[in-house]
Amino acid sequence: MYELPEGWKWVRLGDIAKINPKKSEVKELLSKNIEVSFIPMNAVDDVKGEIIEYQTKNINEVYKGYTYFKEGDIIFAKITPCMENGKCAIAKNLKNGIGFGSTEFHVIRLNENISKKWVWYFLRFSKTREEAKKHFTGSVGQKRVPADFLKNLLIPIPFKDGKPDLEKQKQIVEKIEKIFNEIDKAIELRQKAINETKELFNSVLNKIFKEAEEGEGWKWVKLKEIIKTEKGKKPKTLKPEKYNGDLPYLTADYFRTGIIKQYSEEKEKLKIVKPGDLVLIWDGSKAGDIFISDIEGILASTMVKLIIKNNEIFPKFVYYIIKQYFPILNKNTTGSGIPHVSKEVFNNLLISIPYKDNKPDIEKQKQIANYLDNLSEKIKQLEQLQEKQLNLFKELKESILNKAFRGELI
Repeated sequence: MYELPEGWKWVRLGDIAKINPKKSEVKELLSKNIEVSFIPMNAVDDVKGEIIEYQTKNINEVYKGYTYFKEGDIIFAKITPCMENGKCAIAKNLKNGIGFGSTEFHVIRLNENISKKWVWYFLRFSKTREEAKKHFTGSVGQKRVPADFLKNLLIPIPFKDGKPDLEKQKQIVEKIEKIFNEIDKAIELRQKAINETKELFNSVLNKIFKEAEEGEGWKWVKLKEIIKTEKGKKPKTLKPEKYNGDLPYLTADYFRTGIIKQYSEEKEKLKIVKPGDLVLIWDGSKAGDIFISDIEGILASTMVKLIIKNNEIFPKFVYYIIKQYFPILNKNTTGSGIPHVSKEVFNNLLISIPYKDNKPDIEKQKQIANYLDNLSEKIKQLEQLQEKQLNLFKELKESILNKAFRGELI
């Protein structure tokens, strides 16, 4: 705790709110078969802290097994990582004023002289979430914030004449929102710039190949003429810990995030990739996306290794060509369950290659690949700068909340 201004007090949330009100409050409505709002966890946006999707169900469908709340209550995700991400919202526009939702919500129903927005901002404040994390109970992956944490959570409240000063809370909330609106405008512009920067590379990539294909000295070939694929396999045993001699199991997630989750001691008959190898996501929502491996590891069963048949074809050049055709490969996936790259589409995909003296011009391929490498690096640096600026805006929001809850935003 820290020292508060004169007229402010630290108050236990349990003293100004009812935590997890009992659903028996609406038991009498079961016979009336009324419709109510249903809010699953994914219906709460963790960035804005709002309910973004409403479902309607009969109260008899959801009364048993789901969490009850009503109009104006605050729903607070208690499970990891939803809590850390900020899934906390004020329930609004509920069908018949009643809602049911995920069992992973705590419900906070505030007294009349407490601003819902004031408490909502405090619950979404990063320092509050960090403190809540310290009180997690349960096993790994299933950790939850206990109700007692919320009951005993100390919140700074301005007081007047011996009771919470609702008007002062509202005044400070109005200032927070006015400042946040300006910050959000800046964030929106920065995010737009980031998206445009991401599109810049694809735009240049498409332009380069389009101009090259329209010129002389290029030849169209089918992908299967220069590439063969070798699908990855899943080891019998996977372990989250790394032992000496183990190889990492490289999934699509690794190539997108760089995070290794599992390792295996098995190596025989498995597909091993090394730094510099081209790998393609074959199965899943990102099927058709291509990467260059930066480490040695076991290739997952959802991936394929691309092997260049002709030593006059530069691998990095092929990487950029397939990168260009990702939308086509991804759009033309097959499979009724998990989508996967159509082998027919992949093999027969026509690509253009620079030729010289009736053979692939590997020097021209290298020249194009090197240019794209340099451009990619510059764009990456620009994206990092923009992301840094975006994070500064987010930090500014936290700074504003910190001032507000210290009574310095008056």
